[in-house]
Amino acid sequence: MAQISNVGERRENTITQKWLQTKRSSVLTLSKQTYPWTGIRVSYPWGADMASYNGLKFKLKSESVPLKIDVKISDNNNYKIKTKEITSTHWTEVLVEFDSSAPSLDWSNIDHFAVYYASENGPEFIEIDNLKFY
Repeated sequence: MAQISNVGERRENTITQKWLQTKRSSVLTLSKQTYPWTGIRVSYPWGADMASYNGLKFKLKSESVPLKIDVKISDNNNYKIKTKEITSTHWTEVLVEFDSSAPSLDWSNIDHFAVYYASENGPEFIEIDNLKFY
């Protein structure tokens, strides 16, 4: 089972679930943290086998753009970070392809992934929907 929390200081919970009538679904809303980074961390206490997946995809909406987000994928010893730029204030699909041939990560035992941005100049909140592996 995955555990969802804020990045950084765990005592700060700025993640809420919000119903959007326009999408007819619930989305995650992440309010700006006092920590230098604002975002969501999804961890797998017993590891997750991601070797058969091509990547991670989700939809993101930001009130201000451009917004650079980082997507970090970690095993127990190493990590990789990919940066994506959001250029629209509308819902934007974000695709992060895995390079599972890269020997630096143990794709069969992923510890966590995180989606985050720098809090200082970032928006007051972002919304994330349809977060899934493909």
